Amino acid sequence: ASSSKTITIVSADRTEYLSARDEGESTVRFSGRVSVSVKDDDSGETLTISADEIVVNRDADILSARGDIVFERKKADGSDFFLGEALELDMNDWSGAFLDGESKRGAGSSGSDALFFRADDILKRGTDVLVFKDGVVSSCDDERPHYSIRASKIWILGGNEWAMQNATLSVGEIPLLYLPFFYYPGEEIVFHPV
Repeated sequence: ASSSKTITIVSADRTEYLSARDEGESTVRFSGRVSVSVKDDDSGETLTISADEIVVNRDADILSARGDIVFERKKADGSDFFLGEALELDMNDWSGAFLDGESKRGAGSSGSDALFFRADDILKRGTDVLVFKDGVVSSCDDERPHYSIRASKIWILGGNEWAMQNATLSVGEIPLLYLPFFYYPGEEIVFHPV
């Protein structure tokens, strides 16, 4: 009754409840075309996760997903999409890690103002901090974008604040500009230092 989250199992071909003996952790495993929806009544956010398999550790509040994952986070100011192969998610603060991931952020009604992020590892820390390792950023949705920024690390720090380390601006496959470090502040104080 004290929980502010409502978890709905939209679909699953198979469900297993696993419980270890002697105060072990209890888990629920869903497999086969799984879709789970989580609504947070406090923030008004709704999360929808679809995957081949989802395991929920109820004692540790950890959700694990494997295989063809589609993760959608609906907020008042829009939706964020993540695609990937593996996901570990802490259900208390929604921090976690994506492997072989792709993200789409800031999509308007036309989708033309969306940014696409691809990375080997995507880490979510706290409420609005994302870290991409070996990432690619572009507003072009192609498998091989016409233009992109590739970086060893990309930080999205909430709002419109972001930073990159070892970034290369490329047109097609041709690198044009290298920046060892770049930081773009979210708010203008007196002027933008960039």
